[in-house]
Amino acid sequence: MIRSKLTLFTVLVVVVCVGCTAQERPLRPGQTKGIFRGTWWGYYERGRSYADAGMMEEAIKDFQAAIRLRAEDTHYARTYGVHFTAYYPNRELGCCYFAQGKVDDAKKALDASQRSAPTHKTDHFLELITQKQLLATRDDAEPPQLALLWPPHQSDIFINQYDAVLEGELQDDLRVTQMAINDARIQIQPGERTKFSHPIKNLQEGPNPVQLRAVDLTGKETAQEHVVVVDVGGPVVNLQAPVVETTATGKKVTVAGTIEDDNLLSSVKIGDRDLGGDHQKSVAFTETFEIGLDVSEIKILASDLAGNQSSGVVSLAPTPTPAGPTDTVPPTLSLPPEKLVFFTDMATLEIRAEDNQSVTSIEIAGKPVAVVPSAQAFTVHRIPLQEGENVIPVKVADAAGNITEKDVKVTKYSQAIKMVDARMALGMTAQEEEGPKIEVAPRVPDKLASAIVARDRFQVSVSETAAKDALLQSKVHETPDSIEVVVRMVDPETGTVMGIFDAFEKDKSEATLKYLADIVAEKMENAIPVIEGTVAKVAGSNLVLTFGVDAALPKYARCILYRDGEEIKDPNTGAVVGSLTEEVAELVVTNVQQRMVQAKVKQMLVADATLAVGDKVITK
Repeated sequence: MIRSKLTLFTVLVVVVCVGCTAQERPLRPGQTKGIFRGTWWGYYERGRSYADAGMMEEAIKDFQAAIRLRAEDTHYARTYGVHFTAYYPNRELGCCYFAQGKVDDAKKALDASQRSAPTHKTDHFLELITQKQLLATRDDAEPPQLALLWPPHQSDIFINQYDAVLEGELQDDLRVTQMAINDARIQIQPGERTKFSHPIKNLQEGPNPVQLRAVDLTGKETAQEHVVVVDVGGPVVNLQAPVVETTATGKKVTVAGTIEDDNLLSSVKIGDRDLGGDHQKSVAFTETFEIGLDVSEIKILASDLAGNQSSGVVSLAPTPTPAGPTDTVPPTLSLPPEKLVFFTDMATLEIRAEDNQSVTSIEIAGKPVAVVPSAQAFTVHRIPLQEGENVIPVKVADAAGNITEKDVKVTKYSQAIKMVDARMALGMTAQEEEGPKIEVAPRVPDKLASAIVARDRFQVSVSETAAKDALLQSKVHETPDSIEVVVRMVDPETGTVMGIFDAFEKDKSEATLKYLADIVAEKMENAIPVIEGTVAKVAGSNLVLTFGVDAALPKYARCILYRDGEEIKDPNTGAVVGSLTEEVAELVVTNVQQRMVQAKVKQMLVADATLAVGDKVITK
């Protein structure tokens, strides 16, 4: 999914804790944390200690005893008082059966766990069972097939921005199991045919190597090398002075010049003529047109493979000549209005230079543009913007050394409601660690924080005193050959669990730790997406919200009620390009139904404001 940074300036808050892990003393086989009293949680805890030690028969007996006392797996079960625990006896029983080679028994137990409390670990072992069954009945003859479907490409991939989303399809005669981009494993749904979509960010201008790798069930691998070329400069159109002759019926105009691109052109059109140019770096042309006396210009449109378009006209007005033998007349520089407003991360500037002799150079923000000396030259260039005012210098020179310099001032606005500090604030509590061999678990908090921050969904803060909309409680269970990460999102005011996000792998490499953190971060974003809606009903401090989609938000999720403020208009066309916003109230979700959410006011952000049907809302 290509994310619009205009609408999704989003963030996370992570509190850096001193000593942010709470490592438990590993349990010996058959040992529990307290006195064993024959409770369901006692059997479950003891069974896990046996399983961690590889004592599967003993573990199976304890898990079966736990199931007799409490049959269903659950993410959050109260043991006694205010003590709660995760409880997955069916899942762990299935894992023990799988270790013994009892595939049918394992699947039955894992299916029971999946029905009541789905987890990533259950998915992992069910997938292993599927793979085992496939290998027993079919041969793997071919490596996986990998097709990159987007962005469009023939060899290199050309884009005109610094982020991209790669989309593609994988296929195998047996089963594709893994996919990696630039050595970073990404999430896919294993199968004979599956699709992938993955963002790559912070690309550099010019060529960026990208490697795609797919692995099938038996380890057969397919790799592809691609180059993503970031091209933010459009084609440069260099025009000689047109030759105009008067005819009996009008004018005959001969237009000559070249069109150049740093990378590759896709098309060139002059007037109603298509000159081709696909996958060429340069197109030279001499075209003659029969036109009416009232026609004063001929349009030119040149496009490159990255999607940049340079459009302009051949002016048929006579060009002034120098008054004396020395050219002292500087080039004419035509720019957008000196003050532009954008609501996007990049501004597109159209630049045109003209001289009575020849334009020899153009610089945009200090970067030279390839120009063939010509009477007229125009191009388009995309400039990354910072929030607020951006000053972009443009300089052109002619053959005699005359220079014209101008600044273009571009103001970038972002609606406050969609910026960083409007997003949900999270804090991380000390991580719990358990298992017979704690080696890599202490590295999980940093990996998790980085993964969440990289997704630009939540707000980030290192302040322990800052207000938080939710707390993240993480727990890692590590064995000699596996690691499971479970993160609970908890409402800090009520202690209610808003969501549980987990990931599991039978590998503990650095790449796997990052992969697990990415899984958890993606699940968090999917649980509380940034979506916009409308107030459908107001009853005092209670409201009904509609989002136009199935808003599966958790209870106690936060929303911001806001109103559009001052409109910002395009100075050229007068069209409204966006508006500033006013945050009116913070809401908390109290009940979720299909396409309808009930919420109440948590705090008013504008004193004495009256809430009304039609007000806008956005998830915090």
